[in-house]
Amino acid sequence: MTLLPILVFWALLAWGMAGPRSVLLYLFFATMPFGAFAVLPTGLTGGLTFTSTPMVALALVLRTFVRPGGAGALLGMALRPERLLLLAAFGVVAVIVTLFMPRLFAGVIEVVPVRGDLDQTVPLRPNQQNISQLAYLLIALASVFAFARLLRGPRLRQHAYRALCLGGAVAVLTGLLDLASGSLPLNGLLAPFRTASYALAVDVEVLGGKRVVGLMPEASAYGGLCLASCARSISIAGPCGREPCATSRLHSWSLP
Repeated sequence: MTLLPILVFWALLAWGMAGPRSVLLYLFFATMPFGAFAVLPTGLTGGLTFTSTPMVALALVLRTFVRPGGAGALLGMALRPERLLLLAAFGVVAVIVTLFMPRLFAGVIEVVPVRGDLDQTVPLRPNQQNISQLAYLLIALASVFAFARLLRGPRLRQHAYRALCLGGAVAVLTGLLDLASGSLPLNGLLAPFRTASYALAVDVEVLGGKRVVGLMPEASAYGGLCLASCARSISIAGPCGREPCATSRLHSWSLP
């Protein structure tokens, strides 16, 4: 049962790589609520968790820039101050901090681990999670470059707006399923999407009520996802929510 969602995901991703680029846009936003879903079995990755949205984002980046003229477009955005130079500089700082700071401050400060008991702290030390989180961050930064390149045309901007709405609908649906699992036997349905190797706080109750986590690792992540979905939908929509307007600002960050 756990293998079936993984196969479905990779089949959809293959379709997005071979088919219209808009498929990847829909898949990108639709997979955001699946923050606890490992699309590669953790037993094959040394315990690292690769979730669905970063994999889709990586596919978007590859499809956008691994083509004639793609590298030049990427460098053009990364090296020009009026475009994405500051974001590129942030990525460089992130790499330096990730590689050196855990070693420089090893054993000096306490951190909350992403695995095991979330109520305890452990001394800081270099580990696999440093590298995996850096990879997630770099993919996220690269996806900004990809979106800036992709959303220059009105057709893909319209698809992006619809994909945002789809992502919000999926977030609501997963939250309702998680809420209903407190009184209905739905754990078997949700379990194949909760395969991440890090700690999952999915059964926490406050004042007798279940904290809703959807298919995210814990409630605050799900709440942040819902708020972000609302904010993105409001900021991107024009009058009456019919025309995307905020995404057109990305045009000024990309090459003509």
